Amino acid sequence: MKNLNILLLSCAAVALSGCSNIQTEYEKQKSIIQEQKVVIQELTDTNSHLKTQNIELDADLKKAMSKADYGEKIGSLNSSYEAKLEQLINSMSSQLNSALVSPGVSVVQTSEGAVIRMEDKILFKSGSADLSESGKAVLKKISGEINKFPDRVIRVDGHTDSDPIVKSKYSSNWLLSATRSTRVVEYLTTTGKVEGKRVYVAGYSMYRPINPKEKAPNRRVEIVLLK
Repeated sequence: MKNLNILLLSCAAVALSGCSNIQTEYEKQKSIIQEQKVVIQELTDTNSHLKTQNIELDADLKKAMSKADYGEKIGSLNSSYEAKLEQLINSMSSQLNSALVSPGVSVVQTSEGAVIRMEDKILFKSGSADLSESGKAVLKKISGEINKFPDRVIRVDGHTDSDPIVKSKYSSNWLLSATRSTRVVEYLTTTGKVEGKRVYVAGYSMYRPINPKEKAPNRRVEIVLLK
């Protein structure tokens, strides 16, 4: 009987030990499963975030492509505009050249536009800014031609040579060049009927020579029909 009790106690101890081991293994597996759930949730959140970023990047890419297309269209329009403008300037220069070129008057084409260039001697006496009668006749003819291009802004430039002012009421070449261009503008906008709001004056003194080796060509007035 005593041996039977000992045997039963031993079996019970083994059974309890087995239950304890099962409980420990259960807790261990439960902890692993919980950790896996956490990892799965983190991966799910990361995936969701990446999807959002992908949508945003896709939208940014579409905007960038749209801007690139817009830039190409603008570039194409600018090129077309420049080509048409160049054709206009060529045509305008050709018309002015045919109508106006005479001794002392020439028409040249520059990066700024068509330029009507007049030697000072056909407009003024030496050291003077008073228009001569022959100068007025030239300007009257020029007015008729530039009025054919009413959309062009006009700048009238006065230029002198490098000789200092001696026998003149003007104290400097600055003043002489600016006054001469002003006299031309006054004639163009009164007698010539050129619209005043599209004309302005510039005086460059001796600082924009067209021929540094000769003085006479530098004494001039230029009417620039700007692009």
